[in-house]
This record gives sequence, structure tokens and C-alpha cells, in this order.
Amino acid sequence: MTFIASDLSDRITIRYYIKVSQFAITEEEYIFWDLLKQINEAGGDIFHRQPFQLFSNLHNSETPEDQVLGYFRVAAVRSSSFYIDVDDLQELGLPSYDYGCKWMIVEPEGILTFDDIYDLYTRILKYVFTAPVYNDEMHLIALVFNTPRCADCRVTGNLLKPDFWVDTD
Repeated sequence: MTFIASDLSDRITIRYYIKVSQFAITEEEYIFWDLLKQINEAGGDIFHRQPFQLFSNLHNSETPEDQVLGYFRVAAVRSSSFYIDVDDLQELGLPSYDYGCKWMIVEPEGILTFDDIYDLYTRILKYVFTAPVYNDEMHLIALVFNTPRCADCRVTGNLLKPDFWVDTD
């Protein structure tokens, strides 16, 4: 399957989908793949396992004495898919991922106007405008900015929803 460290990856901060497939194989097939793995992992010095002949269940019909590498199989497959929500992780007491995002609330100072602040942070400093800040009388008092990684999901993700995805309510 897979392991995702909840505090090192943002893949499970909201919802995660996984599809697990289990293949049933014969003992002979397991032995074949295990031996092939051993050959591929063998090092190059004299203390490592030496390469050896691997026999498969495939044969060359025209010249049967020629060895064929590979394995023909017919396997039963069972598949199951799961959605893992952030609430499921919180119930387990797992640490959560910290994006390290710091919101910057910028108020005009001196001769700087809101237009100047917006231009400075978005065009020159390459931050993303995220929200206006109003006081109780609904007068604009500040602008909020953040880095593109923290404000735009397209930087680390994709806007196309997969066919299998079911939104939470």
C-alpha cells in the first residue's frame, strides 16, 4: 500500500482517496518474482550474491532450448477504494501538516495608498492578494497578502477533479 507522514505531506490535510488492489498469485509465481528481485538487488562485488539462472513458465515454441525471461499469469483481483478525511486522522491523534504560511496584513503608511501597496506586493514582490480588511464602519483599513504557494492551490495542485472524486458535504 503506501505510507504518508501526516506532518510531512499536505496530501491528507482535507481528504485523500486511495484504491487498493489485491492480486492472488501462485506459489510458483511468488518464487519467480522473489528470485528476480534478488538478482536485480545483487551488488557488483565478490561478497554479494552471484547472478544465477532464472526459469520462467514461458517457452519459445520455435526453439524450446532458448530461455525466455518473463512470467505468464492469470490472477484474481479484488479492489477496494477508500476516502480518508481529516477528521479520521484527528481521531487517531496524528500530527497535522504545517504549511508554514504567514499572512501579511499591510496598512498604508505615509504616502503609500492601497493601490501602491497592492502594486508593490503583487507585481514587484510576487505575493498574492487574499482579502481586504475593513473596520466596524466598513472602511478599508488593510490588505492581506500571502505567498503563491499558500494562496493559490494551482501551485501545488490541480483544478481538474478526477472522475472518482466525491465531494464532502
